[in-house]
Amino acid sequence: MFIKLINWMTLALFSNHDDRLKQRLVRWSIFLVPTLSIIFVASLGYREINRDLSELVLQRRQSLTRFAASALEDKFDRMTEVGMSLASRAQFRRLIQEERWEEAIQILDDVPQNFSYIDRLFLTDPEGNMMADTPHLPNIMGKNFAFRDWYRGVTQQWEPYISEVYKRSAEPSYSVIAVAIPIKTNLGDVLGILVLQVKLDTLLLWSQEMYLDSSGFIYFTDQKGQIAAHPKFLAQEEIVDFSGVPAVQKALEGKSGLIIAFNPDEQENRLCAYEQVPHYRWTVVFQESTKTAFMMRNQALNWILFVYGLILVFNFFLAIFIKQIFEILQRHRQVLQVNQQRLATLVETAHDAIISADQQGNIVSWNKMAKIMFGYSAAEALGQPLTMIMPERFRQPHQAGLNRFNATGEARVIGKTLQVTGLRKTGEEFPIELSISTWKTHEGNFFTAIIRDVSERERLG
Repeated sequence: MFIKLINWMTLALFSNHDDRLKQRLVRWSIFLVPTLSIIFVASLGYREINRDLSELVLQRRQSLTRFAASALEDKFDRMTEVGMSLASRAQFRRLIQEERWEEAIQILDDVPQNFSYIDRLFLTDPEGNMMADTPHLPNIMGKNFAFRDWYRGVTQQWEPYISEVYKRSAEPSYSVIAVAIPIKTNLGDVLGILVLQVKLDTLLLWSQEMYLDSSGFIYFTDQKGQIAAHPKFLAQEEIVDFSGVPAVQKALEGKSGLIIAFNPDEQENRLCAYEQVPHYRWTVVFQESTKTAFMMRNQALNWILFVYGLILVFNFFLAIFIKQIFEILQRHRQVLQVNQQRLATLVETAHDAIISADQQGNIVSWNKMAKIMFGYSAAEALGQPLTMIMPERFRQPHQAGLNRFNATGEARVIGKTLQVTGLRKTGEEFPIELSISTWKTHEGNFFTAIIRDVSERERLG
């Protein structure tokens, strides 16, 4: 569209013979061409900067989510390593093998004090029956927990397992996760299960440590999409299922990426970056309002728009200034044209011959009286040397004087009134009165001669 407009203006400017229309087009082009150029370049630059800054925001959020997933994996690995280290103690295993469960659990009494994230520990036999716990809770000894996810997970291949979120049976009831560790002999026979319970408050604290900026937050879900740590959901409340949230759905499928979705509770668009925790199939989601996520980008873009606006305003006033200069020049040109027309009329109607020549002495102007006086038409005279209207005896001195003036600026006849002899086309010589003036342009020196036929005056005098 921009190129078409320029082409149209150019075509109209050079094809239309109406001077007023041309002037109008020139004035408009003084404003429109720079303005449209600025708008065109600004739109391209704005779009490019917008894209780059947006990608930077998205990449930062994705990197943050990836880091949080890696950090959560590391913490799960450490919990598993701690559980395996406890379950592999020689005395501990011997007591379990001898079914001295209470004595075995006493070895682990100080574990919750040494590892703050562990809320309590308990032991079950291979069938999931509660055998001992610390700190001790009443009314749960002998209870079977084979229905729990941690039991199904650890017994599937008898490998350590991090459970989904669940509410513990004992009072006070609150949500936890369990790290289930099989207790084996050196030969690999299963003696029982060591379970480490971890409060969800601990996971919430971890999520907050991973991102301290108040403009957004990180939350975790378990392998079923249930909230494990979220600043808006307390561990004492009911377990919240987020498996239907698009970001969580994609993460549960093993995907990573970003989406922007409308949050009906907050009535705003939210930017969500999602990542699956390797090996554990948990999900990490970073969530932030798009308004705050893109705040710095929008501020930068607004500043760019402000600068472009200043440029456009400057261009507007510059166009007005140029337009005024153009109008002044146009008025001067019109005055000059009128003066030139008056001068041309004056020269053409003068009673004296008025002839102009360039610095080589060739005729460039020949008025009507010159034609009458010397007998040559303008077509015959223009471009010919001035010597054509001089008798032969004056031509060499004339040329020498012209060369001297061009070389040194010495003028012997310029500015004076001389009486010399002219030569008509017929070859007739006659007396003339001659006045010569000169002016200079970038093309060189020019001369104008005003010639009067004084034949009658001499005859009478």
